[in-house]
Amino acid sequence: MPIRKRGKAYQVDVHVRGMRARQTARTYAEARALEADLRQALIERGRTRPAERSIADALARWLREEAPTLKSHRKFVSHARHLRPFVAGYALTDAPKAAEDMKREMRGALSPATINRRLAILRRILNIAYKRWGWLSEPLGLKIEMLAE
Repeated sequence: MPIRKRGKAYQVDVHVRGMRARQTARTYAEARALEADLRQALIERGRTRPAERSIADALARWLREEAPTLKSHRKFVSHARHLRPFVAGYALTDAPKAAEDMKREMRGALSPATINRRLAILRRILNIAYKRWGWLSEPLGLKIEMLAE
């Protein structure tokens, strides 16, 4: 039940399509009205699509926020720089297709180990975009397969 009595107040907890809203009301009647309002707000938020983000946006944010904390920062920046031309123009949701295209273009020119290092960066960016930033609705990093080395 979305309304629970918590001490002298009523807690309203509404879930709609994986989204959650929680607030407190003083009376049961206020809680019922609040429940309807929260449910409608979540439904409306679900209808509006968020702006489509690109892999390049995620890569830039990762380089700015996450990469400087890594032990071998310079090496990762180099791999990311070489990754940028292959992901330009792809939406974040199209990352698995971008990874397959990148593998196809790099195969033969680079060793499988080098390709895997670049794929690992893309996979890490997708996992962070899903877990921390909330840019993705599903973990697309799991869909990127590495090459046999």
